[in-house]
Amino acid sequence: MFNLISPINKMKSNKIACYIYHSFNAWEEGDKIYLYACRQRNMTMDVSSVIGYDDNYSTFMHEYVFNLSTGESSERRVFQVQSEFPTIDLTRLGRKNRYFYSVNMAIRPNSTTSFFKTVIKYDRLKNVSYLHTLKDNLLGGEFVFIPNPHRSDSDEDEDNGYLASFAHNEQTNQSEFYLINAKTMDEEPLARVLLPQRGSLFSISFFLLLFFSFFFFFFLKKKI
Repeated sequence: MFNLISPINKMKSNKIACYIYHSFNAWEEGDKIYLYACRQRNMTMDVSSVIGYDDNYSTFMHEYVFNLSTGESSERRVFQVQSEFPTIDLTRLGRKNRYFYSVNMAIRPNSTTSFFKTVIKYDRLKNVSYLHTLKDNLLGGEFVFIPNPHRSDSDEDEDNGYLASFAHNEQTNQSEFYLINAKTMDEEPLARVLLPQRGSLFSISFFLLLFFSFFFFFFLKKKI
């Protein structure tokens, strides 16, 4: 929530009103605030309307710039790929960062519910995006970024880490821990670990996923 007397409440904008469920990050640079978020022009709970490239209902990554000195604001679509459930390297939350991660949503076969099939990495400085599609009919959940414990502190090494999620194959009814190299976004995952029972694919699995990732890297001493 913004303070009622904050300059950001006096912003002038001719942009169309919209809805935002999730944001990537925000930071201050001088008199400007930069915000990156998944923007939806019109709100709907009909998942089939959100999927794809519908300007009215699909969610896309947008950049907002608020100038606290002049009261001006600007907005632009970062890339033309439907994008939701964003994440970043959380050690840079509230600070200027370069890399953003999200998922592309699709409709589950023979259903009206959604799932995640593609992971997106966006490089803000180069203005390019990289995609990784999950293998073997797997449906993914939200992904979290796990920093490589051996990476340097330099900005250039920000993406030195891993993207992790739980995934499920509805044909075999088998769930997996799914790991991607965030720096290279290779076509093949770094690891796929079968789970003894079905895992949750959505928000409630976030902390369980972090715990499993910690176990995978440190207790098993997996070197990747």
